[in-house]
Amino acid sequence: MEVSYLASNTAPAVPYTTYPELLRKWASKTPYKAAFIVVDKDLRRTVLSYRDLYENSTKFAKSLVHHGVKQGDIIGLSGRNVPEWLIANFGIQMAGGCPLYFSFHKKDGNDIVTLFQGVGKVKLVIFDPGAEEQNCAIVSRIVEKMSTDVKLNSSSTNKLERVIAFYKNAHPLFNQSISDFYAIDVDIELPRLDPEDLGAILLTSGSMGISKAVPHSHHAILTICHHFFKSLSPQSEDESENDILYNDRKFSWSAGYPLWEIFGGGTRVVATDALTSSSLFALTEVVAEIIKREKVTHAVLIQPVVDILMKEKLAIKLKKIIILGTVGCRSVLDCVGEICDELVNMYGMTELGTIAAESYRVDDVSAYKHKVLSVKPLPGVELKVTDENGHLVPVGDRGLIQVRSQKRFTGYLNHESRWVDQLVRTGWLNSSDGGYITTDGSMVIEGRINGIMEVYGSKVYPFQVENALKGMKAISNAVVIPIREKETKFCVPCAAVVYHPGSEDTTQNIQEYIREEFAYTKENPIMASVYVPQVVVQFKIFPQTSNGKPDRHGIAAEVKRQIDSKNRP
Repeated sequence: MEVSYLASNTAPAVPYTTYPELLRKWASKTPYKAAFIVVDKDLRRTVLSYRDLYENSTKFAKSLVHHGVKQGDIIGLSGRNVPEWLIANFGIQMAGGCPLYFSFHKKDGNDIVTLFQGVGKVKLVIFDPGAEEQNCAIVSRIVEKMSTDVKLNSSSTNKLERVIAFYKNAHPLFNQSISDFYAIDVDIELPRLDPEDLGAILLTSGSMGISKAVPHSHHAILTICHHFFKSLSPQSEDESENDILYNDRKFSWSAGYPLWEIFGGGTRVVATDALTSSSLFALTEVVAEIIKREKVTHAVLIQPVVDILMKEKLAIKLKKIIILGTVGCRSVLDCVGEICDELVNMYGMTELGTIAAESYRVDDVSAYKHKVLSVKPLPGVELKVTDENGHLVPVGDRGLIQVRSQKRFTGYLNHESRWVDQLVRTGWLNSSDGGYITTDGSMVIEGRINGIMEVYGSKVYPFQVENALKGMKAISNAVVIPIREKETKFCVPCAAVVYHPGSEDTTQNIQEYIREEFAYTKENPIMASVYVPQVVVQFKIFPQTSNGKPDRHGIAAEVKRQIDSKNRP
């Protein structure tokens, strides 16, 4: 019996140095080249060269050291994709500190206080006031709670010593800005960094619960950079230097972290407010305009944007489109040969970065037979599929995906995982994703394995129904929520759907489509209870987690609210 295990036979060629050292390299080699082109909501562009980014970050780092930042200090960093975020990030790292990336979600700031409490030793906060300075009030509450809460105040390491805003604002407490710090030359020596020093703390999406804090050393960041860079398969570093990547994911997300550009010396184009667009259609129009104007060669896009680009026949042509962070449906391959030469499907985790990828060209499309896209492990990565007891399953059988990588993950800073003993003993990390290995040596990732539905002893994962729903022409995105029937107490599927602009469908048509997809529901009608959505709830757009993924808890709460309101007498 062939078992479900894959491994790359290539060793990763990761330089043993620090993350800021790569920036210094490009500032020396190509000082006037654009490292980042930042486009605001009015499509105005700001260009940040490698030299300017390095020099301003160095000045900011020296000011931080001058004001008491020491090696190992954790500094909270939150903001949009603006030059100030980049300067603050590299400045913190050059000063020997470690940025903890976070986002504002609750007006009372309690979630941030809980995060800081769980991580500990957060000495300073650097934040973006926001387009309307709305974040100032939240930070003010955070500062107040951290100064008065007895539990937080029991240790001096948990006291905020300073708050710095991205720019000048009207709030009286936050009158220090990043430019105040790097505008003045400070004659001070920066600490010597080691590749094993803590370099960044990223948060998981929190799609199934609390966002967990994941620590990365400088060398770990470089390993993540290397994997992302190699996923795009450049033949040489010189080749990548001529490419321009559009990626509007937030810098603080693992999918948007400054990886490709810092590792390969290319130019990245970002949109500061792209993800706040009024609709997917509006977002797609902005993306298409930026891609054409900036002569972008590679673009990280979400699948609904790719679908609209195809449907509206917007005149763009890219070398490569990259999809990541979500399950890639087969239908997205239609873009190959039309708006791009090649589609790259990436699979990754905040804990390990990009761990697997696959490229699809025109010749690959017609022969591809699976409903969702597959990937292969990157250098230094092993993948396996197991049952609930951790035993390998046969090739082709569905199960739990587990990952082992040269880039080791050592645990969360604010969360105890039940998998930690296995992780420490074997190095294998439970991905919480489900999928299977194909006979041709690829892995199909189908989605989160949580929220299993069971009727009369038969188990079905939500992603099985979700991926089928995404095959419908009218549906842009789908999340399946298990809801408990009052009479039987079994969990049955409820579909939350987002339609493509100008498209809708009926619950009856959706149910019939699923019956056709899962043909054996006709032979055994009782199985329809576990596959066919009993309720369909329409969303204009799904609520999102801090990392831009569908917030399953938020979706479930809204679904429950709508169902309860309909059931009221």
